[in-house]
Formats: sequence, C-alpha cells, structure tokens
Amino acid sequence: MYQYPRHDTEPAHPERDDERDHEADEGHLMADTTLVARPTLGRIALGAAVGAAIALGVDALLVAAFDAILRVDPHVPLQPGSTIDLVAVDPVQLAWAVVPSAIGAGVVYGVLSRLTARPGRAFVVVAAIVFLLFLGGPASLPIPASEKAALVVLHLATAISIVAAILALARPSR
Repeated sequence: MYQYPRHDTEPAHPERDDERDHEADEGHLMADTTLVARPTLGRIALGAAVGAAIALGVDALLVAAFDAILRVDPHVPLQPGSTIDLVAVDPVQLAWAVVPSAIGAGVVYGVLSRLTARPGRAFVVVAAIVFLLFLGGPASLPIPASEKAALVVLHLATAISIVAAILALARPSR
C-alpha cells in the first residue's frame, strides 16, 4: 500500500493509518445512509382531522360567547345595509370554513415533511404567514370593530387548534 509522505515528526504507522481510513470510511458511509423519520399520511390526516374537530368546537363556543357579549340578535343584520350576518353562524358554515383549512394545512405539512429536515418549524412559519394573510378578510369587511375583533379571535383559535393538532399527531414515531 502506498503511504503518503507525512509532514509531522511522528514515525509512520501503516496500521494506524489503515484504522483511521477505515473509521473515516465508516463515518462517511453512515452520513450517507442516515434515515430521517417522516410522518405517514395517516398521521398527518389524523392531525388535520383532530385539529378541525377541536377548531369547530372552540369556534362554536366562541360564536356563542360573542353572541352573548355583543348582544346581537342572530336573525337581524349587524348594521343597516349589511348583507353579512357574522354572529348567526350555523354549523355547516363553520365546517365549510374550518375543514378546508385543516385539509390545506395537512397537505402543506406533508409537503414540508418531504422537503425539509425540520418540517415543524417550517410549518409554523408558513402557518403564521397564512394567518396574517387571512386577517385581510375581516379587516376589509364593512362591520364594526367589535365584530372584526371577534372574527380575528375566531381565525386565531382555528389556526392554533389546527397547527397544534397537526404538530402533535403528525410527529413521526422514533
């Protein structure tokens, strides 16, 4: 075996060099074959479903609380000329708002878990950006500030419920 010239004062020890080369090769091999645990589609779907269920429950309670706090008759428009009745939210409306958000969040987490080494952190960043973008809806409505605040709280409760459930349940098992 050819030995490279040494630049230090130690005598050459071929058996030590072979051990070092072997250790370096093993380390390189291990770095190339490290497996990363990824969440399964079932765990991501479960996280999204549980998040949607929690969000629906929390939102229903918040709507009832806002109805009592704001003392708005749910059968009367909120202000003259308004075509939007935000307090009179029925369960179907709530489901149509929450379930697609949970499905979308699950898809985003699934994609991020395949593309990044830290999908949880990336998912929280994406969720925060999406949440801020969704605040444009309530801000642009021609309604009083109290109803805008109620909508922001509903959006926040939905986002926290879905993100927390996906992060908790979609975590890969080790």
